[in-house]
Amino acid sequence: MNENMDSELRSSRDDIQLVSSFINLERRRLKSGCYEDCIDALDTISFRIEILSFLDNFFFAGDYNDRVPADAFLEEAVTMLMGHYSADEQHHSIDVSGTIALRQCRDLCLILNELLVPWARSKKKGCNTSVVVAISCNKDVLHVRLSLAPTPQKDKEINMIVVSDLLKQHDGDLSSQSGDGLEILNIVFPLSRNLAIE
Repeated sequence: MNENMDSELRSSRDDIQLVSSFINLERRRLKSGCYEDCIDALDTISFRIEILSFLDNFFFAGDYNDRVPADAFLEEAVTMLMGHYSADEQHHSIDVSGTIALRQCRDLCLILNELLVPWARSKKKGCNTSVVVAISCNKDVLHVRLSLAPTPQKDKEINMIVVSDLLKQHDGDLSSQSGDGLEILNIVFPLSRNLAIE
């Protein structure tokens, strides 16, 4: 088996394990007899799978390269996320260069998604909503700033467990501040030497 095919198979196995974990997370959140929660859980799982499919297509649809241009990937990834989690006001800025590896792309996408899930569940009819994403890179560290309105409230704990676990794998960090209906999340995402943006 060549190295490219082996890399693709490892990625597929990782994706299957992630999907299984996501299903178990949503199962823990469900309450008996609550069909609305079941529909929401299925939608959430479906989009997580869509993210993994997007990653595989981006990396493996071409020449099976395990690195991609960081700016192009992040632009498409953030556009996909913001298209799914629509808001009255949304915009993003990306100021990075070089290339980025599959695992870092996957985990960063999943982190952003898990932070957006409780925000989406907190939205109420008639409330103004906004999502602003800014991503920059300083040497070998990605800095992501996510501004959300209204402040996420609903079912936040489970999602934060996922975020903390993914950040821990990359020696990353998350800080937040909130007030006046706005939450600002700052993600520090170090890039190890063998996976760093060049």
